[in-house]
Amino acid sequence: LPLLCAFSFNIVGNALGIARGVADSVIEGLRVQTSRAGARVADHQSIQLRIAEATAEIDAAHMIVFADRDEIIRKAKSGDEFTLLDRVRYRRDVGFAGQLCVRAVERLFPILGARGLMSDHPAQRGWRDLRAVSHHLAMTWDIQGSLSGAVALGLPSPDPRI
Repeated sequence: LPLLCAFSFNIVGNALGIARGVADSVIEGLRVQTSRAGARVADHQSIQLRIAEATAEIDAAHMIVFADRDEIIRKAKSGDEFTLLDRVRYRRDVGFAGQLCVRAVERLFPILGARGLMSDHPAQRGWRDLRAVSHHLAMTWDIQGSLSGAVALGLPSPDPRI
């Protein structure tokens, strides 16, 4: 398996962990948070929907990455060929999983209000770290998505190293 086909799997775990950590932190805080009027913030349906969507995005990202990892291991052990479509799909899937993690954290961030902007807030650090990870060339969606789309359309791979 060419290095550049699987390299992004070395990075995506960070995105998954950061997104999960931010979600866990936000959820834990919401369990006890009240508004200035004394109402439980967690009782708002919009908050519940944001939590459900964000955690579903993180879970989906995790499933995509680990399904590909399992396939790579299975094919490597059996000696099966890694087609060009397989190789670009792995890159596409990691890029998309990274986007799901970014979307999840972006969905959660407004719940924090101004507190989330404080440099010492754990979610702020997670947001910055996730942005850094997701901007790595191996996870940049525009590159990975266009690579996959080109090959799916029968065009030559824009990256001959795949």
